[in-house]
Amino acid sequence: MKDVKHSIDITPDKSLVKKLGMIGYRTEEAIAELIDNAIDARISGKKEEIRVILDFAHNTLTICDNGQGMDKSMLADAMTLAKEADSKKKNAKQSKKRRRQSLGRFGIGMKSACSSLGKSFTIRTSTVQSDSEYHVQYDETKWLEDKSQKWENFSMSEKNLHESENWHGTIIKIWNLNVSLYANQTSKFKERFAIRYSPYIESDDISIWINSIECRPIRQDIVDGSETDVNIHLLFDHAVTGKLALLKKRSIRGNYGIHLFWNGRLIKAFSKFGFVAHPENARIIGRLDLNHVPVNYAKTDFLQESTEYKNAEHAFATSPELKSVLSMSRSEPREVPDIQSVFEYFAGNDHNNNDRLDVRLRAKSMQNAMRDAEPFVVKMGQNSMRIHFASKGPDAELYTINNTGKMQEVQINCDSRAFAYVKNHLFLMGM
Repeated sequence: MKDVKHSIDITPDKSLVKKLGMIGYRTEEAIAELIDNAIDARISGKKEEIRVILDFAHNTLTICDNGQGMDKSMLADAMTLAKEADSKKKNAKQSKKRRRQSLGRFGIGMKSACSSLGKSFTIRTSTVQSDSEYHVQYDETKWLEDKSQKWENFSMSEKNLHESENWHGTIIKIWNLNVSLYANQTSKFKERFAIRYSPYIESDDISIWINSIECRPIRQDIVDGSETDVNIHLLFDHAVTGKLALLKKRSIRGNYGIHLFWNGRLIKAFSKFGFVAHPENARIIGRLDLNHVPVNYAKTDFLQESTEYKNAEHAFATSPELKSVLSMSRSEPREVPDIQSVFEYFAGNDHNNNDRLDVRLRAKSMQNAMRDAEPFVVKMGQNSMRIHFASKGPDAELYTINNTGKMQEVQINCDSRAFAYVKNHLFLMGM
């Protein structure tokens, strides 16, 4: 029996663009995808400005940059599913390396991000020293209902620019939004994007603005001298590099851990990479570059089942740098609050004009501080109190007072059960 060959049409269904938008981006992730594309298009040696405009009045979202922009063929590539626009094709080797490191290299990010954010979007773009501007518009309803609109005849407009109109970069405007805009997104995105793109911002390669607010790197309050460089060499010239440090205060909300970057772009924030989430580890902070580890196409996570990820995590988990920081995080700090200062505060003798006291301390540390404290005198108006501590057992009174003329002797029982019920030991003593 003779084999018969047939030709079939495998042109994607027109609903594919809409389906890509249903991938599950969060608003922040979809905008970040478009910022990635803008960063890929920055001009070498020139600081790029990227603006995200949340228009609450008109319910639109705009992302614009003053990067390289796109010419006609590049914009056509950008609108073609699963095809990426490569603006630098000096040779095959350089092009391949650039694609591997490109933040938006998968060729579906822009379309899926835009359609995730809204049902309609326009792209305007112009290249450096060009006198032309190119424009495309996608409208989900028209695209799906108009049978004359097909993959092979998607419309692109070209406008000739006068010399005074010349500009370069890309402007993406999205409307008929699928997501909600609300006022505090401005400050939220400012903080999130400052973390995501801190390497680019700190090196002055780019600036990112959310409406009129600039994203600035967030400085962590770390213990002096705790910052440690990480430089772990792996096979095939791969490496895990970055920094580790110790926060001065433990984070009770989980805002501790490692920021994991891929080619300058944050993939995971506050990851417990190489160690377990635990209150004793809640002072660890750091950042690592895992440039060789593959990420998913949405760049929301590393491929954790990949050999590269597993090897990198194991190497970091067993590194002396992490072991040292873990040990410091789990140990109690030697410095404890000055107990005398608490009594001075309640007596009105606080010359530092503190509005509040930082009294967060573990019970064990507080017990040690009381047992080690030397007797001290506190002025109370015209009188004075001499404070000292003693171990009298859990059933004895919290304190006893003996009057000796103008001096009151106050003895505090540091074994009292009262300390088990009142977590703020210093406040209890002051009262």
